[in-house]
Amino acid sequence: MKQKFGLLVLFMLTFWACSDDDDTIALPKDHVVTFQEVELDFGESRELSSPNNALRRWYFGDSLMTASTSYQFVGDKVGDFTISAVTEQSQVIDSLVYQIKVFGEFAQGVIIVNGTSEEMDNGTLTFINKNNEIIPNAFETVNNANLSSGLISANTRTQDMYVVSYDGPNYISSINRETLLLNKNVTSSEADSPTYLNFYGDKGVLVNNSTENRTIYFWDVDANNIYSSNLSNLNDVPLIQSATLQVGDNLLIADGNNVYVYKDDVLQEIPLYTSDGFISGLLEDGRKNFYIATQQTGSAPAKLIHFDSSLTQKEVIELPINYSLPRNGNINSSGDNFYWQETSTGNLIKFDTTNQNITDLGSGYTYGLMFTTVIKENPFTQEIYIGGLSDFTTSKGMVIKLSPEGNLLETYNEVGYTPIDFVFNDKSLFN
Repeated sequence: MKQKFGLLVLFMLTFWACSDDDDTIALPKDHVVTFQEVELDFGESRELSSPNNALRRWYFGDSLMTASTSYQFVGDKVGDFTISAVTEQSQVIDSLVYQIKVFGEFAQGVIIVNGTSEEMDNGTLTFINKNNEIIPNAFETVNNANLSSGLISANTRTQDMYVVSYDGPNYISSINRETLLLNKNVTSSEADSPTYLNFYGDKGVLVNNSTENRTIYFWDVDANNIYSSNLSNLNDVPLIQSATLQVGDNLLIADGNNVYVYKDDVLQEIPLYTSDGFISGLLEDGRKNFYIATQQTGSAPAKLIHFDSSLTQKEVIELPINYSLPRNGNINSSGDNFYWQETSTGNLIKFDTTNQNITDLGSGYTYGLMFTTVIKENPFTQEIYIGGLSDFTTSKGMVIKLSPEGNLLETYNEVGYTPIDFVFNDKSLFN
């Protein structure tokens, strides 16, 4: 029997990677293995049953757990697990192998990044799960620790998210976005006040908030220090998420009314583009093209200048005169759509690059927001999320969810204080 089981294990290892869901593999002689894939949410349990109520030996990995007709698996840990149920009947060894994936508690839903807390002494993360349930102070609960105060932006890279504090002492906190477990804090910064974070290869790129030194700083993602880029001729980089953009091997940087190209540790002297007005943002569409958004100035309309990935200009889109594209409108992109706020009117705008259609989503006041701080599209559902303050006295946050067409779907209260960004999670990220 031991010899037969040894052969079973050998053949299981040989054929494991070749199996599809519920495919049965007939092994040489008298061995049969059936594979099943199971996905569970964190904390969910599942009874694994033996066909025909046959008595089986249940193995968790290599450890024998029990001999019974079923086994209760509890997903109390995140990760991939193997449960094998083995029986022998009529000289045939029959093994039923469950390949189980347990997702983290925060794998599906929306993470709200709040700039501050009720006590105004630290930033917080609030989670809205797939059932529209609000989980406040999610990071603090998981880690038994606080984020720094003065959170101003967030970004993602692979399965991690990063929140930036202009106050410190933790200027960047790296967090697993599926579990919200803290990976590490970056506690050293040559930038006086780091703000918006993007990525360029293996470097983080941050805009420094300073009236005298509003330039670019770098961060090696494996290090603990934000350091100077030594690009001293850049001094008017806008304080927005879309101030920088990686296109191929190039880093585009907005500075005043110019867009410069940085490559191979060198900033090209001649700008890629110079505008009459300020640069409002650098945006990538869903087809790997990019656009330079420029602010309306005088009689010159706001524009979206379309480039391909080789940095070749393709077209110039002039916006109607009632759209000024202010550079403090914090324009951002998701797929083929751009979003920004017209700060003079407070109106929230959606621009579809595929048909150049403009949708006015109304102002934050339309939905009960006294002050709008962020608008973004969920890339997995195309729903639109708007965050802001429900009142100025307490800085209480409110989040609005709209359909892709702009219809009101949900209003979320009690989401924290001063929401400044969203991170959207989907289980497909963690498979």
